[in-house]
Amino acid sequence: MDREKEIYAADGRLLEAARPKEYGGAKGIEAKRIASYEDSCIAMSQHLSRDPKKMTVLEYHRAIRMLERQAGAVKNNTKKPRVNGKSD
Repeated sequence: MDREKEIYAADGRLLEAARPKEYGGAKGIEAKRIASYEDSCIAMSQHLSRDPKKMTVLEYHRAIRMLERQAGAVKNNTKKPRVNGKSD
């Protein structure tokens, strides 16, 4: 009986630590993911000649990784202007 109480208490602690998430509705995870996907498609369509919505899942994720790498390369190549021959 003590073991059962311990298990019940442990279950309660686990449920408290990881609250269930809301999937449906306007503020649910599904709506947020759809909005994120749409935003990604808009951003990708500005830089690619293909329609992101017609890509396979693999093509879509590879395109995102490629664009992230390109953005990182551009960010790393931007340097602060030199003042009197010295950089900040």
